[in-house]
Order: sequence, then structure tokens, then C-alpha cells
Amino acid sequence: MQKIAIIGSGFIGRAVAISWARAGHAVALWDEKPGAVDEALRYIDMLLPDLAENKLLQDASAGEVRARMRAAPGLEDAVAGAIY
Repeated sequence: MQKIAIIGSGFIGRAVAISWARAGHAVALWDEKPGAVDEALRYIDMLLPDLAENKLLQDASAGEVRARMRAAPGLEDAVAGAIY
């Protein structure tokens, strides 16, 4: 599983994170605003069940896709080893 770094966790960052994670990649999200990534992951948690129900997660479960995403504690951690 290759790592993807998402810098910024607004609506576009959230959508990109879901897209990469459902494609099977590990996703590290980082945002300079404190608490923004936690808020983004809570929002993603709400969306994933609907995406799974509508078969939009590449045959993965919501839990499997969510397990591929994590909050990075810092920018350096987010980009370390990332291919994109």
C-alpha cells in the first residue's frame, strides 16, 4: 500500500482522501488549523456508510476504507514516504 499525503482537510481534501483510500492507498491528512483533521475525519466517518451502501468504495467496506486514513501529527510526518 503506497502512502498519499493530503495537505489541507477542507471539502476538497476530504474528497481526495476518500478517493485515494478507496483506491487502496494509505492516506495521511494534515492541516495547519488545529482540530481541522479530526473534524474532517468525523465528516468522512459520516459519509462512508452511504458510499458503501451505494457501492462506491471499490468493493471495500466503510471500515476498510476508513482504516486507510489517519491524521498526521505534523507536515513532515504527512509527507514522509508519500508518493503523492
